[in-house]
Amino acid sequence: MLLENGPSIKYPNGGETIYQRKIDIEWYEPRIIKESLDVLWYEIFFTDSYEKFKDNKWKQISKISTGNTNFTWHIPFNIKSDDCYLGIRLCNHSGERSKMSVSSSFRIRERQLSVPSVFKPIPQSSYFIYVPIVLDISAIIEQCSERAYYNIYYKCDSLDIDWKFIKKHVPITTPPVYWDVRDITSADDYMIKVELVDGDVVSTPVVIDKIKINSLNYFLTDTLPPIGFLDIINNEEFINYRNIITSLVAYDETTGVESVRIEQMDINDDFAISKSPYYDMTDLISYEVKGDDGEKLIQARYRDYAGNVVIPDPEKENFRKYKELNNRPIDFILPIEGAEDYENLWIAFGGKNPSLYKNLSYKVDLPNNVISMEILYGDDLYLSLKHNKKKGVLKRYNEDGLNDVLEIDEKDSQINSMTVFDNKIFMGLQNGNIVSFDGSYNIEYNNMLWSKSVAYIKSFKNLLFVFFNNDTNVYIFSGKDGDYELKIIDMNIGGL
Repeated sequence: MLLENGPSIKYPNGGETIYQRKIDIEWYEPRIIKESLDVLWYEIFFTDSYEKFKDNKWKQISKISTGNTNFTWHIPFNIKSDDCYLGIRLCNHSGERSKMSVSSSFRIRERQLSVPSVFKPIPQSSYFIYVPIVLDISAIIEQCSERAYYNIYYKCDSLDIDWKFIKKHVPITTPPVYWDVRDITSADDYMIKVELVDGDVVSTPVVIDKIKINSLNYFLTDTLPPIGFLDIINNEEFINYRNIITSLVAYDETTGVESVRIEQMDINDDFAISKSPYYDMTDLISYEVKGDDGEKLIQARYRDYAGNVVIPDPEKENFRKYKELNNRPIDFILPIEGAEDYENLWIAFGGKNPSLYKNLSYKVDLPNNVISMEILYGDDLYLSLKHNKKKGVLKRYNEDGLNDVLEIDEKDSQINSMTVFDNKIFMGLQNGNIVSFDGSYNIEYNNMLWSKSVAYIKSFKNLLFVFFNNDTNVYIFSGKDGDYELKIIDMNIGGL
């Protein structure tokens, strides 16, 4: 006997293409549910061979009690079809059932990932010491989950080497991978394969062939250590926390910068020096200040691939006393885009008479000390300056001189850090807000007010990374034209 009223399918209800292996089936409950005293439940079915007015081979996928209007179905991996249907009906303990409500046709397909895009290496190229593997993530960043990663392999037919890992589980936002081939047997038919993995889905791999590796009788003579500098992000004279974030920039002309260590001198403890281990070279490192309260000095010691470092010499150390009379402090250094050496710089000098230099040539006096600098649209240099009331002050320097751009009157609105993202300057404020500026007085307050002050803000490709003081999370924004999505990752960075 048929029950008069039954449920009706809400989703999926025809035309959908489903790639994931888990979907929420939704339906409308009949009115009879609220009035009935019977024990009632729903039966949900699936078929990929439905014909109207015929007996169809339905496969039951669930029984679920009334009062529910959705069910999460974990789709078996063997189901892939362009002609799928769902059915649902109402049943009672007497064996009575309602008429089957059947969805329109929808598709269940295996998810397809884009083929990885590889900038380097290119076919028929030659390498001696290392092979740079540079991946373009712009085409895949929005279609992958945070768990997605690359697997990178190599192979050489002439040496009977089948596919072996160069590196696996490489995050999609990773910097370039450098494959050390100094101990690899020379041959001219190496191949590199890169595949993208996201959950249970693996992309079609991209293969770069005819790569020549010749490590025989080839060496580089490198006797000079790297040069570079260290900047403590949001460096204030007095702090009440121990975790600091350091920004590192270094250059080695011959073999490249391989690693770095942080060194600390305690002025109040007989100038005792503590040293971290050497870590792989990176742009940012967090460091936990050691020892008791007091005056601390921090420096970085860089090491290149040939093992060269600046030899410790008490008379030539980089350490200096804060505000030493004969040593004018530098507030901020910004390399000029495209520069090939570290003499091609914007330098903001501090002290009692702040001033701006370019390539060691004087440009202009500054009304206050500089906190951060950034370049937008070629030659326009933007400077965030300190203010005695912690206001956010932004000025612009170009061929027209130094001009006012923006002054933010909010409490604790000092601009702690700046970066260029989405063709705008994004500014992280002391009060936690993030403000963007497009160069034409179009100011956007992005309503990202947090309880902690912004320590550092940095763009990388099409992502914006935000770091806060006393916070182990990294806040990552993606998108463009003002439409941004936020992801939060707990890096649990810790100290060195």
